[in-house]
Amino acid sequence: MKKIMFALLFAAIGLVASMAQEQEEPLTALEGTVLMVKGSDGQFVAMLKLANGEVVALNLPAAELQRLKLRNRERIRLSGVYIGAVEASKAQARILVRTMERRGQKIDIAEPIRLTEQDRVQIRAYEEEQLRLQTQTRDQTQTQDRTQAQDGSGSGAASGSAGKGK
Repeated sequence: MKKIMFALLFAAIGLVASMAQEQEEPLTALEGTVLMVKGSDGQFVAMLKLANGEVVALNLPAAELQRLKLRNRERIRLSGVYIGAVEASKAQARILVRTMERRGQKIDIAEPIRLTEQDRVQIRAYEEEQLRLQTQTRDQTQTQDRTQAQDGSGSGAASGSAGKGK
């Protein structure tokens, strides 16, 4: 009886720990085509090319990369911690893979790469950069809208310069 109680206790502790980790790590789902690129050390590096053309490095433990045997141009869906590219640091976009779906089968990654403090700093920088870009785009759109409103909906002003090219 005591063994069963200890087993249940450890299972509950494990469940709480994994839930805490998931809350700490916001997961992102990505879908794309695998690109296997040979690194400078001669080892293959797995990348994911998204529909918008963005290429994201897949951070997987070496043992999992061997076990999964990813193929070039294979379509997969991933879930993991996305660490976006930051323009100022020239850091590449990457995802710390937690689960993968291929050919309709969901695969959990054994002992996935953990988020470091440096990763958290890059995530915050990426989020701040995205917010700044969104604000900049919104401000430009509002300025254009105001200019068009002042010109009388903008259609008359645009037609006068239509014949003038570079």
